[in-house]
Amino acid sequence: LVRLVDLRLRLQNAGASHAMDLTARLAPPQPIATAAGGAAADTAVTEADAPAVDNRLHLVAALDGPPADPWSWSGRLYAELDTVNLGLMVPFDRLIPARLDTRRLSLALWQRIAGGRLEQTIARIDLAGFQVTPQAGASGAFAKPAGLDLDLRLADAWTPVGLGVRAARLDLAHLARLLGESPWRLPAPVRGWVERTPKGRLHDLAAALALPPATGGAARWTASGSFADLGLEQR
Repeated sequence: LVRLVDLRLRLQNAGASHAMDLTARLAPPQPIATAAGGAAADTAVTEADAPAVDNRLHLVAALDGPPADPWSWSGRLYAELDTVNLGLMVPFDRLIPARLDTRRLSLALWQRIAGGRLEQTIARIDLAGFQVTPQAGASGAFAKPAGLDLDLRLADAWTPVGLGVRAARLDLAHLARLLGESPWRLPAPVRGWVERTPKGRLHDLAAALALPPATGGAARWTASGSFADLGLEQR
């Protein structure tokens, strides 16, 4: 598991007011990666690739409520993560048979809680140098987008209500391969698109999706970008 070092924690309680401020630096597990028998894996990120000081975690909480009943508190939470290679921190290969590498990841998360229930979550993710590579024995890359930014909005019970995506460049074949290896069931139209082996490149993508609340309504979406060398396998 990832380790927390240089940890600083400040707690403050004054009656029904409660505050927390935590800062720490993330350190990858030791050893970083090994193959069977303890030998270093050929596809593992090496010690030289391990980030030094950029793995920073910051958590802030400002809550109000009776001290004897923390599950009924209300207030706001904020989390910020700034790391270099996320693949050193997360066992991504447990989700799909691949290795995750990033040159930079910045994550900011805002949450609002009322009466112990999550009311809203806003997440912003900035990725640079993102790449998903098959495990040993395979070739190629699942996905290698450039300049990827994600904005995600969640409502009560972690229900998604909005998603924004920006990417400077995206290879559709890599994206289809990543989706095809996903452990989650894909919607039928997406599965059909993946099975047609799409080819081509997408540049300057900007897309936004607003989902309707549980009470009903229609989803709204916008998208723009430019395509090159598009193609689908004939069926």
